[in-house]
Amino acid sequence: MDVLEVFLAVPSDPELVARCVDGEDDAWSQLVERYSDFVYGIARRSGLDGNAAGDVVQDVFFALCKGLRRLRQRDRLMGWIAQTARRESWRAVRRRTQVRKREEAVAAAEQTPAKLPATVLGELEDIQTVREAYGAIGERCRRLLDLLFVAEDRPPYADIGEQLGMAVGSIGPTRKRCLAELRTALEALGFQTPEGIEPGEPA
Repeated sequence: MDVLEVFLAVPSDPELVARCVDGEDDAWSQLVERYSDFVYGIARRSGLDGNAAGDVVQDVFFALCKGLRRLRQRDRLMGWIAQTARRESWRAVRRRTQVRKREEAVAAAEQTPAKLPATVLGELEDIQTVREAYGAIGERCRRLLDLLFVAEDRPPYADIGEQLGMAVGSIGPTRKRCLAELRTALEALGFQTPEGIEPGEPA
């Protein structure tokens, strides 16, 4: 099964929503897993600490659970989640501001938090898309790309070959194939990488 077949086998948002409405617990778990990091990232970028961001994640999915049956544009679920996450984050920031002002006994007007810039939201949506594409490629490719591009201290090829049970001479060709698979998965999700640049390589 190639990467495109793997990607096509992953249920779409509308499919997961329909299954959730039918009461499938597994579908709800998949939906939460798919978007939890996305919501958490929006909350953190809005200025919330880890605990408050975790509360926002719970609030967003609680609202989603209540509103699933009324969700009309199921193919735009990411947009709905993003909007709800921003709203809940703003509320959390306002609550935090009010609590701080009461504790400090400062008689000042309530501070209105700045909205999350559209550029930052776009960046988070791109990250979510890449995360989904990354999950569609094989585990061996993910492990190789992690070692080559994600690891804080990039190990030498000899160490990578030993960890993955690969000949050093095969790492380069395998890397190229894995990046091609990642590009295919990204394009299947509608994410266009610049021509002549492989995913994960600097422009």
